[in-house]
Amino acid sequence: MARKQAPCDCETCKDCPLHGAMERLSGVWKPKVVFRLLDEPLRFSELARMLPGISNKVLADQLKALEKAGIVSSMCANSSHVTYAITETGRELRGALEALFDWGVAYKEVERSKGVDQRSEMRKFAFTRAHQI
Repeated sequence: MARKQAPCDCETCKDCPLHGAMERLSGVWKPKVVFRLLDEPLRFSELARMLPGISNKVLADQLKALEKAGIVSSMCANSSHVTYAITETGRELRGALEALFDWGVAYKEVERSKGVDQRSEMRKFAFTRAHQI
């Protein structure tokens, strides 16, 4: 699949589509939160259990940012339970997040194997993956 021509100089332009996408998903936690919500809506406590190492404050901040970006929505079942779900806009990230997950799996395998040139292996994987999509 051919890459679309960027409408601007990505080094300096805030209007770059890649810049905008990365800004909305920046950080370690946002992609993980979205990935967890792709299959089903979850309560705050369920998400916290699925993301070991995240503090409640950081999780709340990430969910607020994802809501503001239109990627996640929250629903109050009652005063004490809030459920978070992926929006249609968020669902569009499934392919990209799954590709990143697959790349991460392949990268770990390449790192573990001895005597293998990582860059050439990752290029082969990326080329194969890009032609499957």
